[in-house]
Formats: sequence, C-alpha cells, structure tokens
Amino acid sequence: MLVLPGPGWLFIFLGLGVWSMEFDWAHRLNHWALKHLSIWWARWQATPVMRWWHWCVSGARRHKSENAEGAAAQAAGEPVRFSARNSGPGQ
Repeated sequence: MLVLPGPGWLFIFLGLGVWSMEFDWAHRLNHWALKHLSIWWARWQATPVMRWWHWCVSGARRHKSENAEGAAAQAAGEPVRFSARNSGPGQ
C-alpha cells in the first residue's frame, strides 16, 4: 500500500497500535512514535505559517463580533469610533 496512492501509512500505524497491545517492543515503538509526533506537532503549531492561519481565522471572528457590536451601538444612537488600523499576527 505504500507504493500505491492511498492510506498506506495510516494502516501501518493502526497495525502498530494493535500490535502494541500484544507485544512489548511494539508498545515501546508506539510510545516513541507518539512522543516524537507530539513534539513535531508542537513545533509545527509554532511556525509563522500556523500563526498566520490562526490569525486569519480568529481575526475574521473578532472583526465580525466587533462590527456587530458597533452596529448595535450605532442603532442605539451611541457614537461609534471605528479604527482603520489592521494589525497583523503577533501585534
């Protein structure tokens, strides 16, 4: 399944998970792989690409709620001050 397109690695890791319930060496290998995968995932989450993605997703939600609050305040007759500043990730 590795030479053909498809879920080859998925089945390898699922099989390793099943074997780890029976064999001690597979349990140690599974534990080692999960530890390294979590380290890799934490490093990936800290990259500028992921920070940019989280900023894009959370920024849209934040701006939507700010706009709704501003529209409600404006409809109530309160003065509303909108900012033209568009801060980037990490600012």
